[in-house]
Amino acid sequence: MNKIMDKRALIKRILTGVLYSLMLMPILNLLMTINALSGKITLFFFFTLTLLSAAFIRKGWLFLIIQISLFFVFIFTLFPPSPDDALIREWLPEKWGTGVTQWQTLLEANLTEVPVLLLMTGLFLLMSVLAYLLFHFAQPLPAFFAALVYLLILHTFTSRTVLPYLILLIGTTFSLVALSQIDITSRWQTVSYTLLTTYASIFLLIGLSYFSLERLERSQEWVETKSNAYQKELDQRGFFDWINSNATGLGFRRTGMGTGTDRLGGRLHQDFSPVFRAYTQRPNYWKVMHRTTYNGLGWNSAGTDSQRTLPIPYSARENDSLTMEQRQDIPEQEDLSTIRLEWFEDLSYLAYPYGWLELDFNSGEEAEVTVQLDDKNDYFTVQSDGDSRDDYLLTYDRTFPTRFDEEALRKDDGWREELAATYKELLADDAFVQEMDRDEIIASWFEDELQLPAALPSRVRDLAEEITAGLDTEYEIVRAVETYLKEEGGYRYSLLDVERTPEDGDYVDHFLFESQIGYCDNFSTSMAVMLRSLGIPTRWTKGFTPGSLVESENSEPYFLVDNSNAHSWPEVFFPSYGWVPFEPSPSFANPVTNEEDVASIRGETYTFDDDSDIMEIGDTEPEPLATEDLDGDGVEEESPEAETAEGISESDEAASSSDQSVFERWTSILYPVLLFIAITSSVIAVFRWHLVLWLPRFLIRRDKLSLNQASRLLLRLYYLKHKPGPGQTVQMYMNEWKPFASGHKQTLDDFSQLADWAFYGPIDSSKTLTDNERSVLIDMLNLYPILPNVDAKAPQQI
Repeated sequence: MNKIMDKRALIKRILTGVLYSLMLMPILNLLMTINALSGKITLFFFFTLTLLSAAFIRKGWLFLIIQISLFFVFIFTLFPPSPDDALIREWLPEKWGTGVTQWQTLLEANLTEVPVLLLMTGLFLLMSVLAYLLFHFAQPLPAFFAALVYLLILHTFTSRTVLPYLILLIGTTFSLVALSQIDITSRWQTVSYTLLTTYASIFLLIGLSYFSLERLERSQEWVETKSNAYQKELDQRGFFDWINSNATGLGFRRTGMGTGTDRLGGRLHQDFSPVFRAYTQRPNYWKVMHRTTYNGLGWNSAGTDSQRTLPIPYSARENDSLTMEQRQDIPEQEDLSTIRLEWFEDLSYLAYPYGWLELDFNSGEEAEVTVQLDDKNDYFTVQSDGDSRDDYLLTYDRTFPTRFDEEALRKDDGWREELAATYKELLADDAFVQEMDRDEIIASWFEDELQLPAALPSRVRDLAEEITAGLDTEYEIVRAVETYLKEEGGYRYSLLDVERTPEDGDYVDHFLFESQIGYCDNFSTSMAVMLRSLGIPTRWTKGFTPGSLVESENSEPYFLVDNSNAHSWPEVFFPSYGWVPFEPSPSFANPVTNEEDVASIRGETYTFDDDSDIMEIGDTEPEPLATEDLDGDGVEEESPEAETAEGISESDEAASSSDQSVFERWTSILYPVLLFIAITSSVIAVFRWHLVLWLPRFLIRRDKLSLNQASRLLLRLYYLKHKPGPGQTVQMYMNEWKPFASGHKQTLDDFSQLADWAFYGPIDSSKTLTDNERSVLIDMLNLYPILPNVDAKAPQQI
């Protein structure tokens, strides 16, 4: 029998080690990958050795000696001595000094790189402690909480998705807790049944959890929206600044205007630091720059040689990017108004609205201001000699349309032939130009705005062609791609749940077909790249959304723009207006080309009409996109056959929709029921004895039972595991339990005397329990879970 018990104990230890490895190894792999650490195989090897020593070395002092020896071998393997360190006594002081230096740097919050030696030392010590607690004290929860804290920190400050790791962590922890509750001294059939029911319910719970990931997206979006105030409070207390400075290797980034755009992607956290005030009552998108070269991971941001110093005041009439139509439409002086932008920090670049015409600084200031314009990117940099400048004036056309004329944009579709003809006319003597066709001329003229990397996956172009199939005008094509990304493609907007592009992947391809979750950079870059793949000149733009309108009785109304308003969008070329902005990001609406009134991501809602003031949106329906006049009077005639076919189609669609709604209703009912059953089964399987014994323990401690009632209740519980023989007294019955509870014989004897006194002694049934009686009863309840299920016919010795 002892050999059988030893075999069961061995199997239990092996299962414990396997589950413990499934719990922690994926998280260790994630940690090593994020921090780009080498030695992953070495770490896993010593992790396995630590598990084996904890599982089979029962003496604590011996386990400590083995782990100290393993630690030195572990560190020596990862950080071998240099050729100059011939002796171990030279290598050891060197590593000690390195560890002390890294620790002091960590305490001083001056880390510039991952402290690898310190990190590996901490990991090894943590592995040793957690494995010892697991095998010697049957405590898997410390390992669970250590892994949970790491995943929560990772989820807060990186772009990594940790929900699958959390599901695996919780599932394996449930399994370890359940395994620690299994009594190996019970019959093998009982052990097998317990294992089967426990792990079936746990695996069912894990499976349902994985299938729940998609259903949890709405909850995650709600949490992200509601956590803005919490993030703002942390930001004001400097928490994110501290993390950004010291959390090396976590990849923490915040919203704001940065010029480094070579690699986009990854999680962003809101930064509510104010940037500038714009004294106007009209919402504007504030442009800062644009980029033209897409490199597969972002937009090249290397400096150019196209910078020139501007005279102040400066007129946009001198900007070469204006088209002939724009120059002809420059308004008269009486149609101009001025916006003042006041910066909170030293002014280093300009933000400007669409339709601005002149730039100037307040007069009367002694400081001299130098403004340089990068003609390639429309990026204005500001340098001030003397006192720093923090404000400037922009003159703009107050008659400038806030919504572009769609009909004019549709008619621009013939601009390619006109440009090609003009180009050939200007270079009539160039034989090479005369042989070029229209598309070649357009590709040469807009070389930068049509550039795409050679390695762009073909499915990006295929998707763009599929979306725009059958459309006639370029404007319709642009709107179709915009609408697909914004509404129809099933993409989700999120700052927090955004993945980094794989090293061998493409930024747009990964977003469109893999992650399908992103923020403005993902949506705007995808639209720009897809339009370029269709031959439409497009560029990528950075700037700010309108901001928050601030109205005070004591000051002029203004828009407050902070770093959380940082945004990106694409610009598409149309000759009538030049570079026209569009907005593919969900929940955003560009004041220039919006088709309908949309609440911004920060919760502000505007109408962008031709009035001078902002109006709050009511419950009116947005105007639909204007349809093309097909027969000259604005009415499209339909044949009876077409009408009949449409009616059939609508009927089928309604029936399909009805069937789908019935299916959704059933799944919406069935899913919570299955989830409830799985959770309930798992809880009962893992904590069954705790649940069974909770009520008796509560009633005894609260003196809700007499001694007679409590004794009978305990005996009924014990009868569930082993029925008494005919004519047995309480003492005889308790003696049968002593072989299974060698360390608790006194508890069994005390209860026998107590029960005899309760059943046969002169005791008052209404009398409350004494402290000694209560203690004996509670001890019997605590003994109950560790006793096996014993058949009355089975041998009484083991």
